[in-house]
Amino acid sequence: MTTQINITTVTIQSQSASQVVRAGASVSDAGVQAAILAAGGQLGSATDATLLAAQARVVTMRGRGANEAEIDKVMMAAFTQSAKNLAPQEVTIDVPLATIQAQTSGVAFNIGAVLPANARLEGIELDVLTTLSGGGATAAHATVQGGSDAAGSLIGSTDVFTATGSFDTPGSDPYPDRGGQQLKMTITGDGTHALSALTAGHLQVVVVFSVTP
Repeated sequence: MTTQINITTVTIQSQSASQVVRAGASVSDAGVQAAILAAGGQLGSATDATLLAAQARVVTMRGRGANEAEIDKVMMAAFTQSAKNLAPQEVTIDVPLATIQAQTSGVAFNIGAVLPANARLEGIELDVLTTLSGGGATAAHATVQGGSDAAGSLIGSTDVFTATGSFDTPGSDPYPDRGGQQLKMTITGDGTHALSALTAGHLQVVVVFSVTP
């Protein structure tokens, strides 16, 4: 049976006797796990980094004489945070004109913060809020990639010069496991005019991801 972590102190019936299972305890017995759930308790994954950290903390707290109510709060807070981490998160990364003007055509640049460890990508789109224009430019395309992947691994070459809208052009290698990766964008102009000469343009990248235990 898979070992799980008990979240809040609970009293169960085990072999016709009452048994207190304390918050933070590792439970591998299937019967005890079932009894905890039947008594209204909560169990969490023993491989979840957030719960493991809380489990280690409550050992220290007990050693210092902390009461069980406070320990329950620590474990429940970790359980809540863990559930939040597992839920899909949506992040909007803004790429305004000033950022675009500072780039070199065809050269990748970082966008947004590094994704959390164990991040699993569930969706990504490139939003053209204002098309790139001005400075004599006649064309512009953008790609989005992750980590050290080749340009366009997540979102392939997308026209950001002609029309506004949301685009999710499939990339060359859109694998979902992106833990700890830095997303990058590459904007390629018409080959003649520098991006610094643009007078308009505003892009966004919307990323949806979850963090697995």
